This record gives sequence, C-alpha cells and structure tokens, in this order.
Amino acid sequence: MDPLNWINHHNPDSIYVYFCFADLVGNALMAERVYHDIRFNDPPDPFSLLFPPNKAFTPRGVLFDWETANDPNLFDEVRYDLYVSTSCYFSPDSTTIESHLATSEHVMTMDYGTYHWKVKAKDSRGAERWSDQVRSFMVTGIHPSMLGDLNSDGYVNVGDLVF
Repeated sequence: MDPLNWINHHNPDSIYVYFCFADLVGNALMAERVYHDIRFNDPPDPFSLLFPPNKAFTPRGVLFDWETANDPNLFDEVRYDLYVSTSCYFSPDSTTIESHLATSEHVMTMDYGTYHWKVKAKDSRGAERWSDQVRSFMVTGIHPSMLGDLNSDGYVNVGDLVF
C-alpha cells in the first residue's frame, strides 16, 4: 500500500497504528493496520467576557458580548449557552439560559436588579468550555452618566473627567 494513501483517506481526528514490514534495503513489503480510530476531541479555546464589564450599570436592554471561542479541531462548529442569574451560584430557579447561540453576542431585556453572567462554549461533538470569568452587573433606570460614568464604560474613574 502506498504510504500517501494511508494519510489521504484517514480522519485527521483519529489515530492509526500500522505494522510495516520491509526488506533489508527499506522497500515496504506489507503494511497492515492493526488499530485505528481512537477519537479525540479538544474543547473550544479559552475565551473572555467583554460586555457588560464587571459591576457595570446598564439600561434594561443589555448587550452581552464575549470573545469568539475558536475550536482546535477542524470542522467543529461552536455554539454558546448564555447563563444569566440573580444568584451568584446560578441556582436553576434563578437562572435564565439562552441556548445554542451561533454568535458571540446577544441582547436581552432585563428587569431592574443585580445579575451575574457566564457563557459556555460547546463544539458540535460535545466538548465544552466555560468562559474565563463570571461577571456581575446592575440593571438600573438611572443612565450611567448620572452616576458619573460619562464615557459609558461601566466604571466611574479618571476616564470620566471632563475638562
């Protein structure tokens, strides 16, 4: 068997083991596959939450944004589950899950209150990875600029000074 054909017809996510027999000058006489198809599936790469930033004040229409989680395995599609909860423990009775999101941003209309959020990235073969952080934010009827956040970055700091 031509060694190039061994590679061309194989799944790149599999491992194949062969016994190869050769004559004294290195010519292949016979090759026999004795073990194959040990599948492996790496989870999506690590990713971070972007918006809203931790401890931000937001309006009721909340834009959630996070880094795209790339998958190291060829042809694996990544989907996301967004978890938003009034509990920092994400107990089921206080958590909303937006499942199977195809993009790394999502908008939700929220009631006033304090929330925590995190994201799970899942590939098409079941491997998953949680976001690197869990963030909290507060939905308030007060515009962030009224609290001193003039540049609307979610923080009141020196960046909000106006000269």
